[in-house]
Amino acid sequence: MYAVSADTAFAQARFKKAAKLSDKITFLSDSIKHDFGRNTGTEISALGLLTRTTIVVDQKNIIRHIQRVPELTTIPDLKKAVSIAKKYI
Repeated sequence: MYAVSADTAFAQARFKKAAKLSDKITFLSDSIKHDFGRNTGTEISALGLLTRTTIVVDQKNIIRHIQRVPELTTIPDLKKAVSIAKKYI
């Protein structure tokens, strides 16, 4: 599982430690060039942030699920994304 954000790698590490998240989650930072955000359409350029989005990709790199929430304060349906991902493990 990957988590991509516009936070710096240092901020991500602090968050991961404070939230006691699994080492099975790899955090990736899009804070410098914002390539991920531009290439996936998840960049909010005026804010320098990414939209909250879940993307489930199978082992053949086929996208199986995408959910982009309409507001930054809304959390995607993570249970649904995990359920779909488990079908393709």
